Amino acid sequence: WMADQLLWYSRIHPDDRKSAIENEQLAIREKRQYQTEYRFIKKDGSMIWIRDESLNIPEKNGGRENVVQGLLLDVTPQKQAEEELQSNQSLLTAVIENIPFDFWVNDQNDRYILQNSVSRELAGNLIGKTVDDLEIPDEIRKIYKDKHLRALKGETIREEVEFLRNGEKVFALNIHVPFWHH
Repeated sequence: WMADQLLWYSRIHPDDRKSAIENEQLAIREKRQYQTEYRFIKKDGSMIWIRDESLNIPEKNGGRENVVQGLLLDVTPQKQAEEELQSNQSLLTAVIENIPFDFWVNDQNDRYILQNSVSRELAGNLIGKTVDDLEIPDEIRKIYKDKHLRALKGETIREEVEFLRNGEKVFALNIHVPFWHH
């Protein structure tokens, strides 16, 4: 590193190099701490993710105008975990959105926290609402609330229901299933 002052620049992944250098130069001009993350190519050619935290220290008596002092932290495991989490979130969203029936999830306070497109088409956006917030007849509200609360206590409810939609008799299979995630 001492023999080749451009070594750091040459080891930054080519797709990240311009941004990393521009951010460093801006931090030096503004005399502030530099913090960023980028891909870094190791001596053996493998790639890791680096969190770079450095600070420009002006040199008063030396021949150089300034010194950038800092540390490089290998954050590859955190980046891999973030990528896996994002991939899992994308998969979950795709699965939920492709369920061909009305699907939603309520939290322990009976608040809607998840809803697929079929449900949004039938009932509008429910996220953040409770059964009490819905514009439905009181007798239906009472039935929904009772079933939600029973499921929240651990009961699985499976029933066929009949109702009118746009003046036409419709049958539906309702399933209320408790599940908890930790």
